[in-house]
Amino acid sequence: MSIPTDETILDGITKILRDIFDDDTLVITPEFSRKDNALWDSMNHLNIVFAIEGKFHIKFSIVDIEEIQSVGDAIALIKNKLAKK
Repeated sequence: MSIPTDETILDGITKILRDIFDDDTLVITPEFSRKDNALWDSMNHLNIVFAIEGKFHIKFSIVDIEEIQSVGDAIALIKNKLAKK
């Protein structure tokens, strides 16, 4: 199994965030972080994490979940998890 590119992962995360935040106009970059959107609260953080796990067929640890503070963090963790499969 090949690891998806950063762009492919970003596209997947963008769809997830647009769905969770109910905003199809969101422009998501790796720098987009919890600080950038008031809707990215602790409950939605878990929704985002669970959606990413489902989309990419991976499982995050508690430490991983706490480390995700931006889309870039999520991309790096996803790539790391997929590389270990």
